[in-house]
Amino acid sequence: STPGAHYVVGTDGRHLFSANSFTLRLPESILITEHKFLGWKGFNSDGAWKLKTLPAHDDEAPVFELSSDRWRFISRSVDAEYPNWKQVLPAPTAYQTTISIPAEAVEEVIRAALRLPTPDDKHHTMGLEAAGGVFRLLGRSRSATDWTRSVIREAGATGPEVTIFLNRNTLLKALRFGLTRIDIIDAASPLRFSQGGRQMIVMPLRADETDAESQQNPPPVPAATQSNPPPPAEQPTTQPMQTTTTTNGANGSPTTTTATTTPEPKPSLDTALVQIEALKIGLRESITSLTKLGDTVRQALREQKAGDKDLQSVRQTLRSLQSVRL
Repeated sequence: STPGAHYVVGTDGRHLFSANSFTLRLPESILITEHKFLGWKGFNSDGAWKLKTLPAHDDEAPVFELSSDRWRFISRSVDAEYPNWKQVLPAPTAYQTTISIPAEAVEEVIRAALRLPTPDDKHHTMGLEAAGGVFRLLGRSRSATDWTRSVIREAGATGPEVTIFLNRNTLLKALRFGLTRIDIIDAASPLRFSQGGRQMIVMPLRADETDAESQQNPPPVPAATQSNPPPPAEQPTTQPMQTTTTTNGANGSPTTTTATTTPEPKPSLDTALVQIEALKIGLRESITSLTKLGDTVRQALREQKAGDKDLQSVRQTLRSLQSVRL
């Protein structure tokens, strides 16, 4: 739609990412659907991508090709009209509060966001607070009533004081994209992560959404009855089956009754994902340390080889002197 500034846009309805200022020789727009191959690490790290398109014919959508140094992805564009995404962007003058995160502090913010608890497994609600020129991250466990605040000292905030809540996974995605400027209108309006010509518009969450859901759907509490007493403290509480013996009043013969108990729900996979992210950060730090150690070892080997050459030269000189006859 804009010949001088092509856009790359993606959205899932809760947040929207766009990057502009591209000049691509495309006769028309193309829609690329999500595909596992496009997210494959081998394709992403195999050099720069090249985009080719074949013009549409016979009322069919155009065919496109994304290629790297060794791989090619060929598919057909979606034959549909992309939504008018620009109409949902807030006006640049509407933003009142700005949070700036230096590039060297991004990893600190990511670690702090992963350490803070979230009160729910669905939205992973986390808060951003700008007050008194200070930027804070807010987290709260499911059982707590007060929010825990983590101060990001390297970051700064300007404008009116505001506290806004969003999905932690969206915050982590924006930071890993390098979007380190956060513009906020108010606690209920979309916020913007941006850097240069790239931006991500995110819909906020309400802090009371989690509390309302917890009240509507309280966790199940096992009932303790006389025929099915709670297990002792030293016994496991996740027995798949219990057998209770009762006495028949007519003949006094024992009757065995077997009652199955529902196993406890499995922990959410989202918790495992958060732990994986923390492990990935730790592994990256370990890899950095190993790389520095490898550089030190290689430097020591080079120095050792240089010393061996000097020693060999000295030995050769001594042999030459020994062969001299007066």
